[in-house]
Amino acid sequence: MATDFIQFFINSLPNLLSGLGYTLLLTFVSITAGFFLGIALALGRVYGNRVVNGFCVGYIELIRGTPLLVQLFIIYFGLPSVGVIFSPLEAALLGLALNSGAYQAEYLRGSIQSVESGQMSAARALGMNKLQSIGHIILPQALRISIPAWSNEFIYLLQYSSIAYIIQVSEL
Repeated sequence: MATDFIQFFINSLPNLLSGLGYTLLLTFVSITAGFFLGIALALGRVYGNRVVNGFCVGYIELIRGTPLLVQLFIIYFGLPSVGVIFSPLEAALLGLALNSGAYQAEYLRGSIQSVESGQMSAARALGMNKLQSIGHIILPQALRISIPAWSNEFIYLLQYSSIAYIIQVSEL
């Protein structure tokens, strides 16, 4: 009985390792792409004008307010009806990255707003413009503050990468 299981496991090992590779690929690419999208959205939300802020809030609320499965279905099954076709892996990466970007934007927005407002004033007093102040003073502190939220987002993506199986991505 135990030898049957061991033999089955050994025979399944190549498929399991392939699935593990896809799981890690989905997780790392999605969290990286989501990070850059999240930074842009968070900065737009905190420092943008009304139009940019409104767009960022709308995107974040729309993505966070709809299930990931629905988003993947729209990307994989809905977009081909308007001529945009993705492979299953591309659709999964795009869906997970867009979803992750919205969540990371909120983590980063909270982190940016938790940096003391005097930091921006001090940077401006030193002769930095607003962009330099954000890039050299505010953002590094905010990134440090948001590290615990990133670990949560990594675990979230690792778990939810299994939803990609619904659109034919064979992962772990």
